[in-house]
Amino acid sequence: MARWTSVLLIVGSMLLGGCFCAGDFGLPYSVPGFDANFRSGIGSGIVSIVKANASLLKYEANLDRSGATTVLFDVANNLTSPLNKLLGHVAATFGANSSEALQALVEELQATILPTTAALDQVSSTIGKLQGAVRPQLLDTFSNNVSTITTQIGTLARNWSPFAEALKEASSPDSTYSSTNVSTLITPALVQSIASPVSLIN
Repeated sequence: MARWTSVLLIVGSMLLGGCFCAGDFGLPYSVPGFDANFRSGIGSGIVSIVKANASLLKYEANLDRSGATTVLFDVANNLTSPLNKLLGHVAATFGANSSEALQALVEELQATILPTTAALDQVSSTIGKLQGAVRPQLLDTFSNNVSTITTQIGTLARNWSPFAEALKEASSPDSTYSSTNVSTLITPALVQSIASPVSLIN
């Protein structure tokens, strides 16, 4: 559960399958600091949760007197969908094929933050039910992972707005930015403000 990340590559490929733009974020050029590894890495850890979910389905939860199987199943269910949605939108934004598509995705991504945070709050509460049913070290690992993801989603939410504004400026019809000078607008620090939390969520 330490790295949760992607079925999303399936979602991402579906969302990005129509992209004919050679650049990033709806721009006709690549943005320094982002590359194909950024997109392919988005959500790569969620596959662990999906696999765990599938494994849990093989067992009769009611036969587990500790209740741990039921709790783990609930945790996996609660996390998979909202994280897929949020990180899927990050991936789709990276691969947007026009400024119009980019703007729509930027707004949709903002709308995924609150449901994902709410799901994580629910998961934090649910994990508490594992006390006494699993090893203390494992319980601490679960709790720390959820805490890390919650913190980084908050960081991503705070940093997304200025990043989106920079993208909007770079993609405007009268923009003077190009591949040669866009890094003066979308600076390495701005790139890291997005890439770092996404990486830590994974």
